[in-house]
Amino acid sequence: MKNILTLITVLMFASANIVAKDMKVEAITTLKTDLETYKTATMKGDVDTLMRFIYPTIFTISPKEKMTKMFKEMYASGKMPKINRMSFKKINPMQTFDKGNFTTVVYEVAMDITLGELKPEMKSQMLEILTVQMGANAKVSLDDKTNTFHIEKEAALIAIKEGTDSWKFIEKKQSASLVQAKLLPAQIVEKLK
Repeated sequence: MKNILTLITVLMFASANIVAKDMKVEAITTLKTDLETYKTATMKGDVDTLMRFIYPTIFTISPKEKMTKMFKEMYASGKMPKINRMSFKKINPMQTFDKGNFTTVVYEVAMDITLGELKPEMKSQMLEILTVQMGANAKVSLDDKTNTFHIEKEAALIAIKEGTDSWKFIEKKQSASLVQAKLLPAQIVEKLK
């Protein structure tokens, strides 16, 4: 009898591990699919699709309709950077919190920002500003003939999946301000430290 109880306990434990592994594999599979959709929407400037991937608490800062309109206007006016390349380099191990899963995703991006006519001193100021804004690991250069700033950088996204919703993304660089505003779940914040 004791052997049967031990066997049942071992089988239950093994089943739980298999189910947990299957759930993680499914989570990673859907994450990769959603990242590709996010990348395509980013490269094409598909604002409606991009809005589906924004973590919903962001819309407490700026309503979704207002943000959608603003981004569409910026794309239409040519004021948004042109994304030339975006590639995902690393998906860190999946972690759980009370509402679902999360992880961080490291990516590289290359983009161009073309401005109209600029005075020479404005060009150097813009170059300096962009270099600071993009961070220490970014490469920022200027094509003087076209007034185009070329930027290449590595960054990270926080990917969050709550329940059956699609994955939502937040720039990791922005997470500090979201923590202060209590827009990012505390469990995620603690685990990212």
